[in-house]
Amino acid sequence: MKNKPCVYILSCKDGTLYTGWTNDFEKRLAAHNSGKGAKYTRGRRPVNPVYLEFFPDKIAATRREAAIKKLPLQKKRQLIASAQNQLDSITKAWPQDSAHRHMTTKRDPLSHNDKEQS
Repeated sequence: MKNKPCVYILSCKDGTLYTGWTNDFEKRLAAHNSGKGAKYTRGRRPVNPVYLEFFPDKIAATRREAAIKKLPLQKKRQLIASAQNQLDSITKAWPQDSAHRHMTTKRDPLSHNDKEQS
């Protein structure tokens, strides 16, 4: 979804969670997985999206990002499992080609360890 502000949570290869915001989720996810995203995710690839929430503007998205980063890990897990998670709505629109296949599978961030990164 281009030009639609959103907050996302990624599950990293080492089991940690990374929270960020963007105006173009697919482009930002590709940047994270190519090593051109946040410094934190560069050494923890591949990353998989586990949470997505859209907002009407950048201000609302950045405020939500800050609020999520302050949450304890258990609350983030609850958020990922909640009805607020809009990830399924976007992954249904993705073609089932190899470029998107890893993004359509929602990984369980609980299956690794209890580390987290805001």
